[in-house]
Amino acid sequence: MQTAGMPNFLRNSIFLVELPMTTCLDQGCRGTLTGTINPGIALVTTAGQIALEGTVPLNAHSGNSVGVLLQAHLYLDNLFPNSIGKPIFQ
Repeated sequence: MQTAGMPNFLRNSIFLVELPMTTCLDQGCRGTLTGTINPGIALVTTAGQIALEGTVPLNAHSGNSVGVLLQAHLYLDNLFPNSIGKPIFQ
C-alpha cells in the first residue's frame, strides 16, 4: 500500500463498522432482532489502540437515540516488557 504523503494519523488508522446483533429466544419476543450499527475509526500504535464509534440503533426494539462509544486498549506487555510483559513460567 502506498503511504507516501499520508499523515501518521491516517497511516495508523482503521476505519470500521461493527454490527452487534442479538435475537430474542423467549416466548414473548421470539425472533425479535435487536442491535446497533457502529461506524467508527481506530488508531492503532505499538502501545495500544483507541477507537471512537457512533452507535445507531437498528430498529425500535434497539432504542431510539444515537450514541457514542470510546474504547481504549493498552498493550501492557509492550509498555512494561521487563515486568508485566515477561512470561510467568520459562
